Amino acid sequence: MNNSSYLEVKDLTLMCRLGVTDAERSYKQKIFVTLRIYGDFNLPMESDEVVDTIDYTHVVDSIESLVQKETFKLIEHLAYRIREVILGVCENRLIEVYVVKPNVLRNARYASFTLH
Repeated sequence: MNNSSYLEVKDLTLMCRLGVTDAERSYKQKIFVTLRIYGDFNLPMESDEVVDTIDYTHVVDSIESLVQKETFKLIEHLAYRIREVILGVCENRLIEVYVVKPNVLRNARYASFTLH
């Protein structure tokens, strides 16, 4: 399998209950998620058929459903759960998940975590 090619969804904006304290998880906060799904994309490149590639709309819908139903204490756990959801849609893929939680620290733009 050629793993140098990937499909990317950049800065997916989600509203999520995420935080260490109960107070922080009591309201939805804006987060940004970037996904890279690696794989062999030769077939869809040649065929130009949606059925031969990853349905990224379905991937995004699955992630949106996850963050609407669950709450999370840590961005690391959120990234892990997102990867698990993607693997349920796209088996046997190398997946990177990058989660950004903006405005969480007084003197920084954001905190982030990357899962390879």
